[in-house]
Amino acid sequence: LEAGHLMPPPRTRPMLEVVVENIEIAQEQLSVPLAIENIAALLSWPEDEFDEPEFLSEVVRRTGALVVLDVANLHASALARGTDAYAELLRFPLDSVAYVHVAGGEEQDGLYIDTHGHAVPDAVSSLLSAYVAQRVSAGVPLPGIMLERDTDVRADAVLHDLDVIDAAVAEGVARV
Repeated sequence: LEAGHLMPPPRTRPMLEVVVENIEIAQEQLSVPLAIENIAALLSWPEDEFDEPEFLSEVVRRTGALVVLDVANLHASALARGTDAYAELLRFPLDSVAYVHVAGGEEQDGLYIDTHGHAVPDAVSSLLSAYVAQRVSAGVPLPGIMLERDTDVRADAVLHDLDVIDAAVAEGVARV
């Protein structure tokens, strides 16, 4: 079956063991810290025992891996599953974030698709702003923020997204 998109693993206890074991194997081979990213999970498996923040937090707790926090993926997942992206954001292991990904996308057939080729939407920049406010209020330095753009890399499109990121960071700082 071709899903046309990355699929989340079933978030079960047996899968947690597999993921932890695989990360530990990778960490033994690497000379640099390993970071794992939340994906745009457009569905949840019926057998799920954890939601995404719980699963990722447990992986981080057991392996010491860092997190690449993709706020566009978080938005896509929450929209597809009907959850509150802001509430989920605060449940991620935010103390373990290596850096933040920001990307644009578009709605297609009732789903938000993280295309890396469209402008960063307000909902994604709002999540970034909320993350910045949470970190600044905790007195924690902000990690790097990376714009992901795979297509439409014209200077004006990229500069627009960078301005959106700058504004979201400034708004997050101003909230504190």
